[in-house]
Amino acid sequence: MLITTHALSVNGRARSPNEDVFLVDASIGLYAVADGVSAGAAGEVAAALAIQTLRQVFKAWIERLDRTKLIADLAHEGLLRAAEAAAAAVYAEGREEPTRGMATSLTAACVSPQRAVVASVGDTRALLIRDGAARTLTRVDTLADELLRAGWISAEAAATHPYARALTRALGLNETTQFDTLAVDLEPGDVVALVTNGVDLSEATIAAASELSPRASASALASRLLATTGDDDATAVVIRREPLQELVFHAPPRPGHAASGSRART
Repeated sequence: MLITTHALSVNGRARSPNEDVFLVDASIGLYAVADGVSAGAAGEVAAALAIQTLRQVFKAWIERLDRTKLIADLAHEGLLRAAEAAAAAVYAEGREEPTRGMATSLTAACVSPQRAVVASVGDTRALLIRDGAARTLTRVDTLADELLRAGWISAEAAATHPYARALTRALGLNETTQFDTLAVDLEPGDVVALVTNGVDLSEATIAAASELSPRASASALASRLLATTGDDDATAVVIRREPLQELVFHAPPRPGHAASGSRART
């Protein structure tokens, strides 16, 4: 069973440099997006440090793992450990130079053909696209979304709220960071998309884009921001569990029959 992936990041017109960083490492089944906080002077540094630490710690965990066990069954522990290490690294770096305002969102996923395990904090998102429909797997940690969940404002008001980008949780804000984690079983044809808050598209639009190849899906998800607001960086990592392929083989001919005999299908 094949897993195919593609990632793309585009600069928003109002951002320089790009404060999004992504990770695609199929060798360990690890994928992630980080979105540095632009209010600080080092959002891109925070995002890069988070991704680097996440990969290093998760890879070391994989290498120590008992290979007789399925990584997918144990990935929750390793992914959470790596995410917490990334949070600690960003916080420590920010303490070294507190004026730099170092913080970042992070959504990471360990994906196997059977399962996706996700850890997330901030306003990056993970989505599952199945049978042409998309649903968001992770919550968004902004003040506007907190008000929405509390019933104080509507979804329409949250989208344009003055605090729609004000993070309530992120790496670097506090000494410890609480991550939301979940696991979802994957079916043939499923797509897991990790996106930064710049990809401010409806779930229906994201689902439609996923019908393309992974490369085209990532390109469509990231570039459509530029056709709408164009203000924020946009990054998308698209991971697809490819559909089961129908295998066709020719049964050997029976004695006395021509070689072009019947076909068997499985």
